[in-house]
Amino acid sequence: MRLQNRIAITAGSLVLLTGVILGGISISQLREDIRQEDRDWSQAVANALAHAVQQDTLEGNRVAVNTVLDGVLEGNAELGYLLVSGFDGKVFASTFEEVPEALKQDHSNCPHGQIRSMVLEQKEYSDISYPLIDELNAHVHVGIDANNVGESINRATRNLLFGLILITLFGILVAFYIGRRITLPLSALNHALKQYGHGESLHDDTSARNVDQEIKELYESFSEMVEERSHTEQLLTERDRQMLALTHAAPIVLFAVDTQGKITLSDGAGLKALNLKPGELVGHSVYELYSDYPVITEAAQAVLERGESRETRIVLNGRIFVSQWTPVRDSSGQITGATGVALDKTDIEQAESELRQFKSTLDQALDCIFMFRANDLKFFYFNQGAMDQV
Repeated sequence: MRLQNRIAITAGSLVLLTGVILGGISISQLREDIRQEDRDWSQAVANALAHAVQQDTLEGNRVAVNTVLDGVLEGNAELGYLLVSGFDGKVFASTFEEVPEALKQDHSNCPHGQIRSMVLEQKEYSDISYPLIDELNAHVHVGIDANNVGESINRATRNLLFGLILITLFGILVAFYIGRRITLPLSALNHALKQYGHGESLHDDTSARNVDQEIKELYESFSEMVEERSHTEQLLTERDRQMLALTHAAPIVLFAVDTQGKITLSDGAGLKALNLKPGELVGHSVYELYSDYPVITEAAQAVLERGESRETRIVLNGRIFVSQWTPVRDSSGQITGATGVALDKTDIEQAESELRQFKSTLDQALDCIFMFRANDLKFFYFNQGAMDQV
């Protein structure tokens, strides 16, 4: 075997072995990152949707809630279904024409952020719940089609494997080229020794390959890979547009900071209540802007320095904001910043307060007051006045 081929095979084998090891690690991390991204995205959808329909649910406006659910479902292909359970734990509104039996159960005890695996009409879904109003039993349920998630993982895995194969082929080609460059001087030396009668043939390189042609073919392969990557980025851009439309419809603020506490993202309809525009705070330090609010600066410090997730509640500009802070890490586990969502709960807490006051008024009334469901005539409320007359 010629020296050139031995060098190419040895180097190519090393490149291939390295690619297999790195590929296995990268694919495993990629799958987990995609699943986590889908879970975070689903939680954000449920969160924003809960704030979008809570007022209509309180008022019993089933038609308006169904309209919102159908509109969100139509604009998000990855969603399988949307469902809102009422304060009695039963289904209040959904995107189903006929609610499956598995979803007709009592939803009153669903914990915050619960993720359940559901099989409906021979399709698997991940059901994520989010409370419509704290301290009450109403919830929003988001069903994610597991097949769509699987397809996203498989598509990303194929792209990664394709890239690793191209890199391996490129490494073998480079090794072959280097081997040829090494053996050409030996061929010249061999020719000189044969011409002057010194020694035997050292090397025979009569069949050199056309390296320029192989480089051209490799360039064409890379062009195909770039085109595939561009298509994947277009799909991600479509999801970004859907999320952008959702953030501009709900009273929330999406934000992100780097490791120094500098704001890199500030967006959402909730900024209007603070007299701010999207992107206006980008580039400013969260520690300087909110130095008078230790709740915010301490939360940023805990997330960025210790990697702890934090939830804060604060009043800004007369509005009540509840924020969730989450650290962002790279593939090695190092903290690279933090992201979060702030919810304007002013109207919700006001509605809850009015609801509690209304209930207290009913409880203290001397008249006989009771309520029952129209569909099955079962009582779900009666005050002390009603008890005294029984």
